[in-house]
Amino acid sequence: MSNGGRNDRPASTQRIHERYGGKYHIIGYDDHIELVPVVDNLPAAVRAAAGELQDVPSAEIRTDIEEEAKADARGTASDR
Repeated sequence: MSNGGRNDRPASTQRIHERYGGKYHIIGYDDHIELVPVVDNLPAAVRAAAGELQDVPSAEIRTDIEEEAKADARGTASDR
C-alpha cells in the first residue's frame, strides 16, 4: 500500500547517496531532499563565500538580515 510516496523515499535517498554521496551532503526534509556540495577546505570556502562582505560594516549586514527576516515573517503570517 502506498503511503504518499513515503515508502519509496528511503530507497530513493539511498540511490542518491550511492551516486552523489562523495560530492554532496544529502539533507532530507519531509517533502524534498537537498544536495549541498562537499568542500575539501571549509574555512577557505567560507572565506570565499563571505569575501564580498569584508568591505561591508557589520551593522549594515545585521540590518539587512533583520529586514529580510521581518519580511519573511510577514509573508509567513499572511499564509496562515
